[in-house]
Amino acid sequence: MTILYAAIGRETDGRLVAESQSSGAAGSDDDHLLAGGNYSEVTSSLLEKLGANPGALPSGNRKTFVHVADVESAGGGAEEDGGMFDLGSWIGCGGAGDAMGGGSPYWAMGGGEESPSPAATAGSGKLDHYFHVLRGEGAYYAALSDDAPGRQHSVNFAFLDALQKEFGHKHSPHKIKKAKRGAYTKGFGKTLRNLVHKYNVERTEVAADAKVHGVTTQVEQLKQVMGENIQLALRRSKNLDALIIESDQLEHHANVFKKRSRSLKKDVGRKNTKMKIYMGAGAVLLLVIFSMMACGLTYGRCRASS
Repeated sequence: MTILYAAIGRETDGRLVAESQSSGAAGSDDDHLLAGGNYSEVTSSLLEKLGANPGALPSGNRKTFVHVADVESAGGGAEEDGGMFDLGSWIGCGGAGDAMGGGSPYWAMGGGEESPSPAATAGSGKLDHYFHVLRGEGAYYAALSDDAPGRQHSVNFAFLDALQKEFGHKHSPHKIKKAKRGAYTKGFGKTLRNLVHKYNVERTEVAADAKVHGVTTQVEQLKQVMGENIQLALRRSKNLDALIIESDQLEHHANVFKKRSRSLKKDVGRKNTKMKIYMGAGAVLLLVIFSMMACGLTYGRCRASS
């Protein structure tokens, strides 16, 4: 139960930019596409299909595939995946809903149908090649293994995660997009071979840690979500405090305006009253002056005429 072959392909068209075959992967006597250890061509075919149908494996997702020829040789029938993505003679199992890509006795078929997996129908155990693919940023990371579904497949995806981390750290998506076939096999080949060797030799340890790693990942995700919720609550609390302060300020300004408007109204009322008094006094004074001019200072003329 080992990783027989690993490769990295461009995200745009699946062209292989780096690959490595495990020492001791001597090929097969089966009369199907993997005969003779023709791993490079088969992997290239799968990645080209995925590159032409990017929706079949969204970015950041992982999936396990088998070739229909393998299914036929295992006695599982030659049914092709009738889903919305035309992957030709490839059938997929596992994936985003199956976190580490294995363990289900059913394979997803088109139109929501389910049929028994080749592994479940093949009592002879001839179905022994699985292609595990992880789609990263700018590249597909693929590994061919000969182990059965289950915990061992989690080791293969742990390998792909490590491969993505190592390769993605050194090569940008822009450079990968422009890379020619085999461009990084020489420069990255040693690292790729070392990773394959490590995950082949330490499979038991990695498989034992996979469950713990999954729980740890879930805890970290939960902590992150809780942290985000706390930050959101704090921001909401700050916003609420700011609204309360602003409301208090508006209320204060409203009270000040109300007081000033009342004071202004009183001042205007007093001025109007004073103006009326002044006008009344002026009218009386004018009347007295006119009467004195007409009747004399002592009003004698007016008395004599009367």
